[in-house]
Amino acid sequence: MSRFRRFFPSLSVALTLGSALSGCMVIRDSYDVPPVDLPEQFQGSPALKGTLGDLSDQGDLAAPTPSTAPTAYSVPLGTALPTWWHLLGSEELNRLVDRALTRNPDLRMASLRVSQAEARYEQAFATRLPTLSTTVSGRADAPKDGTGSVSPGVDITSERAFSAGLQASYRVDLWGERKATAEAARFRVWQAVLARDDTQKTTVSDLVGSYVDYLSFQDRLRVARETKDILSEMLKAVEERMERGDATILDISQQRAAVRSVEATIPSLEFQAAQAAHRIAQLCGTTPSQLQLGSAGLDSLTLPMVLPGVPSALLLRRSDVRAAEANLLAADADIDVARARVLPTLDLSAEIGQASTHMISWLQPENRMWNLVSSLSATIFDHGAREQAVEQTRARHEELTEGYISVIYTAVRESEDALSRLSFGTRRQTLQQAAVDASQDAVDQSRDSYRYGATDYLTLLDTERTLHNNRDQLYQVIRDRYRGAVDVFSSLGGGVELSDRLPGEGKRPDDLLSDKDAGTIALPEAPAEQPRPTADLADHQPAALGTSGQATPAPVDGGWRVVLPAVYSRSALDVAWRDLQAQFGDRLNGLRLYALALQDADTPQGDGSADLARRWFRLSLGPFADKSTAQTMCSSLSRDGLRCSVSDVQ
Repeated sequence: MSRFRRFFPSLSVALTLGSALSGCMVIRDSYDVPPVDLPEQFQGSPALKGTLGDLSDQGDLAAPTPSTAPTAYSVPLGTALPTWWHLLGSEELNRLVDRALTRNPDLRMASLRVSQAEARYEQAFATRLPTLSTTVSGRADAPKDGTGSVSPGVDITSERAFSAGLQASYRVDLWGERKATAEAARFRVWQAVLARDDTQKTTVSDLVGSYVDYLSFQDRLRVARETKDILSEMLKAVEERMERGDATILDISQQRAAVRSVEATIPSLEFQAAQAAHRIAQLCGTTPSQLQLGSAGLDSLTLPMVLPGVPSALLLRRSDVRAAEANLLAADADIDVARARVLPTLDLSAEIGQASTHMISWLQPENRMWNLVSSLSATIFDHGAREQAVEQTRARHEELTEGYISVIYTAVRESEDALSRLSFGTRRQTLQQAAVDASQDAVDQSRDSYRYGATDYLTLLDTERTLHNNRDQLYQVIRDRYRGAVDVFSSLGGGVELSDRLPGEGKRPDDLLSDKDAGTIALPEAPAEQPRPTADLADHQPAALGTSGQATPAPVDGGWRVVLPAVYSRSALDVAWRDLQAQFGDRLNGLRLYALALQDADTPQGDGSADLARRWFRLSLGPFADKSTAQTMCSSLSRDGLRCSVSDVQ
C-alpha cells in the first residue's frame, strides 16, 4: 500500500489536470440549421378557388360565396395527413395500405437500418465510459535463462508463470470529442428514422396512385365493353335494314369495323389493369396470385377537397426535409469531432491482479501486482493531416447545407406541381364532362335523323366514335384529378406522423410554424370511423401496448411462437394486427400478438437519447403448445405469402 500512497499524488495531478482541461471543450452547446425563405402559402393554392368537389357545368370554377358554398366537413390538416388515404373512403384501399405498411420490403429494410443506427449510437455513447477487461494467462519458457544459456550435457529446465488481472482504462474527454461523436450518432439515428418515414410516405403514395390507375382501367374497360355491346346491337340492326333494302354492304362493313376497333382496345386495357395490379402486389410485399382486387371503379372513391391557404412552411416537417436536416446537424457535430482530435489526449489506466511462478502460491499476498498509469500525449507534426480533416468536415457540412436547401426547394416544386395538377384537373374534368354530354346528345339526334333518313350512316358512325373517345378520355381525366390529390397529400408529407422539432439546442427552421394543424381538408361529409387501434382490442392486444399507449416490455409466456420477419415501429403494431386479421381471420383465434422491444425500456439511453422516442419491436404469434403446432401454423402462413420462423420461449 505504501507504493500506492506514493503514486496517488501523481494520479491526483492527472485527474485534476483532466478536470481543468475539460472545461476548455471545443464542442459547441448548440447546432443551428440555416433558415430558408419560403412564401406564406403556395402559389398554386389560390388557383384551387375554394371547393374543388363542386364540378358544375360552368367552365370557370369561381370561388363560391358563403351563401352558395356547399356545406363541408372540415378536418385539420395535421390530423388528416398521417392517414390521408382513409379520406378516400375505400375499405379495400385501407386493407392494401395496411398490408404495404407491414410487408413492403423497402419499408422493412428501412426499419432495419434504424436498428443499425441505434446500435451505432449506443456504441458511440459507450466510448465515453471507462472500459473494464480481464486477462488470465499461463506461460512456460525453456531454457529457463534464455537461448544459449544451457551448457553441453546439462538438462534443459523450464520456467513457468501464471497471472490473472483486472484492467480499467479511460480516455478523459478533454475537448468533448466523444460527446460530439455521440451527438452526431444521435442525429444519424433521427436521420435513419426520418428516412424510413420518407420510404413509408413514398410507398403509400405509390400504392394509392397505382390503385387509382387500376380503378380507372376498370372504368375504361367497362366503357369499352358497353360501347362494344351497343355497336354490336347496331350491327344487327344494320343487317336487318339491309335485308329490307334500307342499308348497303358498305354500311355493314363500316359498322363491323367500328365493333372490331373497340374490341381491339379491350386487351390493351386489360393488360394495363393487370400491370397496375402487379405493381400493387409488389408494393404490398406479395405476389399477384396472392392478391385479389375487386372490379370497382373510381366512383368507389371520395375525393377530399384541399382548401386554399395551406402554409408552405408545413413542408419543413416533411420526412425527407427532416432527414436532410438531421444529416446536416450530424455533419455539424462531426466538425467538433475533427477539431477535438487535433488537441492532446489524456489516457488513464489501472490494473490489479495476481502473478506467480507456481500455481500453489498464486493467491499469496506477496504475489499481488498493480499499476496506475496516466498519459498525456499530443501530435507535434503530422504534415497537416488533422487540420485537413477539419477542413474536410467543414466542406462536407457546406455540401449538406446546399443539399438541405435543395431538398426544400424540391419539396416546394412538388407541392406546386401537385396543386396545379389538381386545379387544372378539376377544370379539365368539368370541360370533359361537358364534351361527353354534348357527344351523347349528338348520338341521340344522329340516331333519330338516321332512322328517318335525314342523315347518312357515316355521320351516325362518327358521332358514336366521338362519344366513345370522350367517355374514355373522361375517366383518364378523372384519374389525373385523383392522382393530383394523391400528389398533394404526398407533397405535404402525408402518410406518416408529422415530425416534431429535432432535439438539441440551436435554431430550427420549423420554428416558423407554430401550429402543426395549419390548413384544413374539406370533406362532403364526416369521414367514416376508422378501424379501432389494437390497444382497444381486449382479446388480442399486443403485450407491448398498455392502455396509456406507452410501450412496455412484453411478458414472457412459455411455449412456442411463430416469429414474423423484420422489425416494427410502435405505430405499426396496430396496422400489423389489422393486416393479420384481414388476411388470416379465424386462423388467429386463440392467438396473441407479442411485441418484444429490441431494447429494454429501462435500459439507460445516455445523454438526451430519450428524445429518440421511437421504439422498435419484433413481433410473434402465440403461444403454441408444441413445436409441431407452431410449424404447421407457420407453413400455413408461408403458403399465403407471409414469411415466418418458429422459436420457443422459456
